[in-house]
Amino acid sequence: MMLIILLLLTFFLNAVYAIDLVDTEVSLPLGLYQLDKTILEQGKFEINYKLKTYQNTTKTVILPKVVSTKSIDGFMSTLVYSYIKQDPKLFKKLLSPQGAKKLDMNSEKFKFSFDYLKKIKKPHIKYAFEYQKGVIVSWSAIGLITDRIIYLRNTNAGYKMFELSVPKDDHLFWNMGLYFKNAPFEIHTPQMPKIKKIGTKYKLNIDVHGFKNWLFIYALDNKNKSNFIAVSDNYPNNKPYKDYNLISNAIELKVDSNDFKRLGKKLYIVETNFFLESIPKNIHKKAVPLELP
Repeated sequence: MMLIILLLLTFFLNAVYAIDLVDTEVSLPLGLYQLDKTILEQGKFEINYKLKTYQNTTKTVILPKVVSTKSIDGFMSTLVYSYIKQDPKLFKKLLSPQGAKKLDMNSEKFKFSFDYLKKIKKPHIKYAFEYQKGVIVSWSAIGLITDRIIYLRNTNAGYKMFELSVPKDDHLFWNMGLYFKNAPFEIHTPQMPKIKKIGTKYKLNIDVHGFKNWLFIYALDNKNKSNFIAVSDNYPNNKPYKDYNLISNAIELKVDSNDFKRLGKKLYIVETNFFLESIPKNIHKKAVPLELP
């Protein structure tokens, strides 16, 4: 009985860490902050890609162990093992032939960066997608200041890590990073806010559909499409407006009457779960007029 349990456990662990890239139709909405619109077709409100992707939505951790690098998860397990066990020779074997030749394991820079990685905890892949005949893999861990991005190619000797050179005009690399950071993209017609005017100040209270969602107040007659009032639910940011209601899914916004006047005469309000840099027509369809007392 115990043997059966161990076999099942071994199978389960191996299955959990399998990374399979699947065919995905990626759509990024026009208006998304920092979107590269280079390939946006005329009259369209989305940028679309068809490619193979993987996303670790459950933050399943990578098991540090030396295994076959014929798979992406096998490569990552071996890579993490080389960091935690401080095995630079094993790490070197995971590099492309060109990368292995350039690597100086005796340099202070390499020793410092390699030693830094031995203390990481709960390493996990965040996402992966096919790119330039290889695969981009983003991974993170407790102890890393920023996420790591590596570029892998499948060779006769298994996956190897190659140097990543991204052209300045590469919209795919940039936009896929935005996709995995922000998707799924939700646009909501907001509830009508409760509004009070105190002197020259307006106080708006409104429930939103999700934690950290954004409210945007704007006017269609304003020629500057990026001129709007924006506030997010309980999310610290450097924007001029903030949420004064500390309860999740509820926003309290305080605005001076002159701030509303500068936007335009007829105001609208819309809600999204991602930050906008403009309000295109398809997003405006979900908006409702904002009536001020």
